[in-house]
Amino acid sequence: PDVKPSNYIHVSRANGGVKGVWVLDPSLVIPSALLPPLSSGETEDARKNLILESKNGNVHGDVYTLPLRDEPTAIVKHRQHISILAKSWNGNVTAKIHDLQSHPNETRLPLHISCTTTNGNVNVYLPRSFEGVINMTTRNGVPRFSEAVQSLVVPISDISGVHRSFLGHFDASKWEGDTEWVGDELNAGSSNGQVKVFFEDEAGAQGPSGKSQGFFERLFRF
Repeated sequence: PDVKPSNYIHVSRANGGVKGVWVLDPSLVIPSALLPPLSSGETEDARKNLILESKNGNVHGDVYTLPLRDEPTAIVKHRQHISILAKSWNGNVTAKIHDLQSHPNETRLPLHISCTTTNGNVNVYLPRSFEGVINMTTRNGVPRFSEAVQSLVVPISDISGVHRSFLGHFDASKWEGDTEWVGDELNAGSSNGQVKVFFEDEAGAQGPSGKSQGFFERLFRF
């Protein structure tokens, strides 16, 4: 995309939607004097690379992530992942995440993606390189995967509206003992709406109408 790379971006609207294209360069150091204030409970080490939020409006982000440079600065080296937050209170949330790796030897930091809304639908489009945990939370809706995503999903649990699965090749040796997962992770949820996950290259990917039946169909199929 014809957009200059940036880092630690925060876009917030009280009334009105948020829509745009962003290119994230996790190796780009932004002077602290130019950075927005940290959110409550957020530390500088855990500052999110991108925050898109609206109180009353839709949020739609096309996000491209760049790999680490060959020699990242000391400030960047200690960062463990790329953190993306897309959030609305009253509106739909759509996040399309694109991986701009051009060579297999390039290093992409793990993606930590959070997409939530109180009243609306959540649609997340993941890059094919995504491999990790997917947590989907719904109260009055049904979590769904596209057929392409479904074929690569390992179901883990479906308890009290929290649906957990693993996308990609599940290898228990990649977990550091009983500690938390350090790879890619998606947390998506809606209190009153549908939550759907696709791959970012699925042309015209849309969720169908109608209700699905049964555990596996509800969790993994359209």
